[in-house]
Amino acid sequence: MHKQKSSIGKTIIISILFIIGIIFLVVNILTVSQIRKLASVSIRGVVASDLGKPIKNAIVTIQNTRSRSDETGEYILPNLKWGWNTIQVDADGFLPYQDTVYLPFGTTTYDVAQLRSINFATLKGRLKSNNQSFFDANFTQAKIKINSSKVDLQSDGTFESEKISIQKVSLLISIPGYDDYYKIFELGQGQNDLGDIELVRSTKFSLQLKNKDTGKPIQTSEITINNKKFSTEFDGSIDLTLARFLIGEKLNIEVDGFKDQSVIYQNNLGSVEILLESE
Repeated sequence: MHKQKSSIGKTIIISILFIIGIIFLVVNILTVSQIRKLASVSIRGVVASDLGKPIKNAIVTIQNTRSRSDETGEYILPNLKWGWNTIQVDADGFLPYQDTVYLPFGTTTYDVAQLRSINFATLKGRLKSNNQSFFDANFTQAKIKINSSKVDLQSDGTFESEKISIQKVSLLISIPGYDDYYKIFELGQGQNDLGDIELVRSTKFSLQLKNKDTGKPIQTSEITINNKKFSTEFDGSIDLTLARFLIGEKLNIEVDGFKDQSVIYQNNLGSVEILLESE
């Protein structure tokens, strides 16, 4: 009976020690896990616009480690170094965001990074004419400028600018045979569609004199056209609208140092380029 009690006692002691060992092992594992977790450095936060809307696919960078924000604007950057760090946030259509943040051990929750939007706009339109056949023959010579930037005219008569900042812009359209189209617009955000722009056939007639050899404008005050004296502007142009020539009259152009040239006067041709050969 005594031996039986002694055996049972040993079994109980062994069981207790076994349970204590398991508990110690579990606690030790948890402690190591917690220590590792506390020893790691990470940051999480949200990227939003200055209007408070979450920004998707923003790139958040710390210590050359990058992460992208999700649909809700949330991101997390793990495996960082503790201490003072620079956080950089970049997103299309927004100004870069930068801040200095202290990262202790563990996970740091960063305040919402608010990015200021960059307001861009485009300007587009389509050129039309009440004389479409004449326009079709001359549209390839069209010159379109938005502020000082040139814009290409497409084969279907449409044009569209690159992205420009929201502001007041000037639009200048010049095509031989048409009055210049010039207007100032206040752009709104996004695409600004002017729709159809109807050009008016010019009642003006001017010549633009250029050196055939160099292609440069001829600037001179010694020009004779049908015995009348003229001088050119800086771009080599002469406005003949008020010169009282007759429609269909042959104009003989004489410039010192160049061979004589002639052109038929028409009051609806706009600007006519004349290439003069050197003598």
